[in-house]
Amino acid sequence: MRRQFMPFVLAALIALPGVAFAHASLTGSTPAANATVAAPTRIVLRFNERVISATVRTEVAMTGMPGMADHAPMKLAHTSQMARDGKSMTLLLKRALVPGTYRVTASNAAGASAPASVSINWQATSGPPMPTPVPPPPTSQVVQ
Repeated sequence: MRRQFMPFVLAALIALPGVAFAHASLTGSTPAANATVAAPTRIVLRFNERVISATVRTEVAMTGMPGMADHAPMKLAHTSQMARDGKSMTLLLKRALVPGTYRVTASNAAGASAPASVSINWQATSGPPMPTPVPPPPTSQVVQ
């Protein structure tokens, strides 16, 4: 009798990673959806329940640039870190952002029948301040 139930138990264990994200929903983010912010260096996604980091794929893309019509989305390099509680994920950007509009997408990659996906958009107003150039010290010459 045990052997008859084993395939069902194995199928349930394989399906769990997809189910874990399929029911999770985005409860908040930093920056918040549709916000206008100074160029962030990190993005935090918060979920209502635990997600399995190995099944989540994220993408950060610049979707618009001032003065450029029909700007195609450009993917931005980043790394991600899952919080210990499994309910928030931090995306660390590799470069400072320039003014423009951005989109973050997080999706389940576990192969669930209906993969879950969340997306937020925001606008960056400016990058980090440029350092002020320091002129070299004047050279002095002693004339004798």
